[in-house]
Amino acid sequence: MTFFSAFTRRLTVSRLARPVLASCFLAGSLLAGCTPAPSRAPDIYYDMSLTPVEQNYGSTASLSISSVSAQGVMSGRPFVVRASSDPLSYTELRGHLWHIPPAQLLQSALVESLSAGSSDLVIGTSETITSPDFRLKLKVQQFSFRPGIDAALSLSAIVTSKKGEVIYSGTVAAEYPVSGEAPSDAVRAYQSALQDISAQLAETLSSSL
Repeated sequence: MTFFSAFTRRLTVSRLARPVLASCFLAGSLLAGCTPAPSRAPDIYYDMSLTPVEQNYGSTASLSISSVSAQGVMSGRPFVVRASSDPLSYTELRGHLWHIPPAQLLQSALVESLSAGSSDLVIGTSETITSPDFRLKLKVQQFSFRPGIDAALSLSAIVTSKKGEVIYSGTVAAEYPVSGEAPSDAVRAYQSALQDISAQLAETLSSSL
């Protein structure tokens, strides 16, 4: 075989090899691209409901519980974990959410509990009572938990008359142990804390109106 024919043969093989290598690379890329991504577990949604707080308020007036306000991380639907207390820091628990924003959840649960348990005072929201004699404004100060330790719920409360006079201003709060590491354990603790706060509000309103 002459030098020229050998060189031509090598050149031909080299040119043929390039498409083959490219095809192999492309096939490998396509196979890699077809590999399914790890599936993410579906989100889990939670709710809270309270039992009625039986109370005689000594008044047949009307009270509107305004929309509860919340800010920052506590205004969102994901569960909030208290990561540290000093300095205070929070993290959101991925995949575990309240079925509605916490502010709406708290307002709805408290209105139902206090209204159903009242023997005289008419309790509702701005949608059900257009011109109430009194208004209760609540703001979330704390709504977080530590897995296996505790769940804390704290609300600032202001009661005003129809004339705008402040009848009561203070804080209602409760903290209950979380029996385990699961988010459902935190929900049970939150529900106990909110039931406690509902009773505190009933007592406060009874003595203030």
